[in-house]
Amino acid sequence: TKRMPECFLEFASFEESIGDFKRAREIYEYVNNTLAPGLLECIVNFANFERRQGNLEGAHQIYTKSIEKAAAAVDSDQNSDSDELLPLLAIQAAQFFSRVLSNEKEAKKTFETVLDKRNGNADLAFWLAYATTMSSTNNSGSNFEEVHMVYERALGDKSGLSSEDRMVVAAHYLEYAANNASSIHVVRDIQARYPHVSGLLLFREKRREPKASSEPAQAPQATQQQYSQVKNAMTSDQHHQHNSVGYSDQVAAEYYQQYAYPYQGYPAASYDYSQQTAAWQQTQYPVAQQTQ
Repeated sequence: TKRMPECFLEFASFEESIGDFKRAREIYEYVNNTLAPGLLECIVNFANFERRQGNLEGAHQIYTKSIEKAAAAVDSDQNSDSDELLPLLAIQAAQFFSRVLSNEKEAKKTFETVLDKRNGNADLAFWLAYATTMSSTNNSGSNFEEVHMVYERALGDKSGLSSEDRMVVAAHYLEYAANNASSIHVVRDIQARYPHVSGLLLFREKRREPKASSEPAQAPQATQQQYSQVKNAMTSDQHHQHNSVGYSDQVAAEYYQQYAYPYQGYPAASYDYSQQTAAWQQTQYPVAQQTQ
């Protein structure tokens, strides 16, 4: 029990809650430097602790030093776990750099460090995080070309993604381009390359007409509840959701939950559920098919 880092992390959280910040910091330092170096949960919790204390520079140092150690371990093959830790750590660090420090350049550098160490290969979670982080910057409008290139690299043959994962990326890419591209030609090019996801934009319309009494609401509501459970599971804490079985299916489910379920706003007379079912089958998303 004494060697379980989770117990120490809980102890640090308790000490912070009662105002003993010095003791909490000592516990985090012990876990991060001695007990469990390279433990993602500790690194993130420690950085967030410093952020809550207003010590942004301290949080920044925690992330940068941890990334340097993980990258060095990957180069020297000292720790095979570092190859899995590095992209996860980079996602957390880059989001902190971008959202808290407003340092988009360092966020981009962090993502590129991972791609450099892994020969351009990464999983779906990494590529989506890269594109999302870069597109959520304060100058996202003028940042379109950079985000565009991230999506194009993710869709390339060297990205390490399966064909199913590329379909998910393409759906996000199309959504982003439709809302941010200055030319319709960009949108039409994506639609032409990935015709199975072009119809997803139809589900983005947010109509608010009164719901007709004859609307067959039971099936859609059940499906929405199932997808809500998946989404909640995906966003719970930091516990390695990227490694769960069927992750690409869960991402697809999250995408539909966020973009494709405005059922309450569609009266039965103007919304054909049979057409929607056919669209799901064409996209070949397993999670969507399971709900038929």
